[in-house]
Amino acid sequence: MSIGFRMQTPEEVRARLEKMSDAQLIEHRKTLRDFCKPTPGRGTDKGWLMQLNEARAEWKRRHPPKKFIQKCAIASEECSQEEWLMLLTGWGPKSGE
Repeated sequence: MSIGFRMQTPEEVRARLEKMSDAQLIEHRKTLRDFCKPTPGRGTDKGWLMQLNEARAEWKRRHPPKKFIQKCAIASEECSQEEWLMLLTGWGPKSGE
């Protein structure tokens, strides 16, 4: 009998992270950080590193920097609601299109 692990896709990781509370996310990030430490002769596992990057991105999505929040507040006064939502979510046409 053997035990194996299936590599999760970034979408599966994101879906799992979105369901975690802030406390669970912090604990998960700490664990992943330990798993990502390179070991002699082996380096860093790319699967753990991808999950750590996704966890960091989820934290930033939940807790945007204060400068970003201020920029959104200014934009909400100057932009239409549709433009503001595109700025906030990152969806919409790229600049110059």
